[in-house]
Amino acid sequence: MNSLSNSLRSIICFCKQPYNLVFLIAWGSVLLGFWRGVNNHIPVLKYFTDELEWIIVLIPIILSINKIGRSLRNTDICFFFVCITYYILSYIIFPDNSIPLTDHFFTFACLALPYYFIGVGVDVKKFIKPFFYVSIVSLLLCVFYEFSYLHNSGARMELDTSDYNMDLAYNMLPHVLLITWIALKELKLWQIPLMLLGFIMILSLGTRGPILCLILFVALYLFFFKQSKHQKFLRVITLSITMLAISFLEEFMLIMQSIMVQLGMSTRIFDKYFEGEVTSSTGRDYISDTLFRVLNNGSNIGGYGILGSYRFVDTYPHNLLLDFWFSFGWLLGSLLLIILLFIFIKALLTCKDEINKVFLLLLFCGSIVKLMLSSTFIDDSLFFLFVGFCVQSLRRKNPIQNI
Repeated sequence: MNSLSNSLRSIICFCKQPYNLVFLIAWGSVLLGFWRGVNNHIPVLKYFTDELEWIIVLIPIILSINKIGRSLRNTDICFFFVCITYYILSYIIFPDNSIPLTDHFFTFACLALPYYFIGVGVDVKKFIKPFFYVSIVSLLLCVFYEFSYLHNSGARMELDTSDYNMDLAYNMLPHVLLITWIALKELKLWQIPLMLLGFIMILSLGTRGPILCLILFVALYLFFFKQSKHQKFLRVITLSITMLAISFLEEFMLIMQSIMVQLGMSTRIFDKYFEGEVTSSTGRDYISDTLFRVLNNGSNIGGYGILGSYRFVDTYPHNLLLDFWFSFGWLLGSLLLIILLFIFIKALLTCKDEINKVFLLLLFCGSIVKLMLSSTFIDDSLFFLFVGFCVQSLRRKNPIQNI
């Protein structure tokens, strides 16, 4: 009982510091969506939902602005303003992109790019447990909303089990990855059900990309990153379980499909598996074919600008490589991708402890791998968090240099 009260006191003291709240709000931004849902049902306050949300975000930032400023370097400020400046200049350089540029400007400048500062400033060893608790709350609220609120609101019979919720799946992905990591790392009895609940929740949202990111993260963590006295034995066990899962994959998919039907959740992933379409996507194939055909005609070697793909397919490329190539051209796009790969590998080699190394792996799977399948880096806050954390990792090795 004393240990519980001490833990609660330490959490309260931690949250009383505005600087700490900045990072907790950034990591738990998905909770703002649930808060909006609650606030919209409160008399009077429901008319000020947007304003109250900005108050929640901005007050901790304003109160800790001096401490935030001390954690940044000149190169961080330059990076931010170079990105903003290039985005604004794109209106002049690529006037045909003005509509999507305007549509995405707020998200890029205020919601995505600032996460670079979170990446360069976060002390993962200090925040890993608070982040873990935020992720648990996020998961439980998501499960309550999906499994209880929606299904008890009179809409259960109207739910389409072939439908999916891609936005929520990707927003919850980093939280499920973190819960999975801590559960596999500490192997505490109460953490394992949370990990399994996260798996089921991601499956129930009916989109394949987050499942692939989750499987890749677990495989890489168990095979290469988990510290254990019996590393070779662990690798054998991991490979054995993988082979066993592959051998009985169809039976597993049938069971999960039946469970999802009974729960009234999306069976889209399982339907696509049995239809032989789990690795194909007509929409994405059309987008890729069209954009590669435009790129290969050689009429614009400098690319078509940020969000230039909207002129040809009315959406983003759904592929990070193609996104960079189409935005900046073959030469500059390839150079930026090589730089991105270089700083990731260098940062990974620089991290000596498991916490920083695995958190970097988590960001890689939750952003880079995700962006190979969906979304665009312009809107992706986790992508800029990943870049910022890579830079922070390099600075730990070269603390004197103003990287």
